[in-house]
Amino acid sequence: MSPLGDYELRLEGEGPAGRATLHTLQGPLRLDGKGSWMHGDSPAFLAMARVPPQHQQQLAPLLRLIAVERGDGSFELQLK
Repeated sequence: MSPLGDYELRLEGEGPAGRATLHTLQGPLRLDGKGSWMHGDSPAFLAMARVPPQHQQQLAPLLRLIAVERGDGSFELQLK
């Protein structure tokens, strides 16, 4: 296991459309996300990160650099 955890990113495509899903297999940083794209358009992706209280001091500063803190150890990352 890596220090932050193990994650799975699934990419699926059909014709000009694609989808992505992200989730945590194991680890302290819980990630859940999904996104989509169409040929010729920019991809859109939304992920939520959740950090348990015992890891917030270590992980929250990193997440604040790339995501918006939503409280209670939750962070939202949105790509458009």
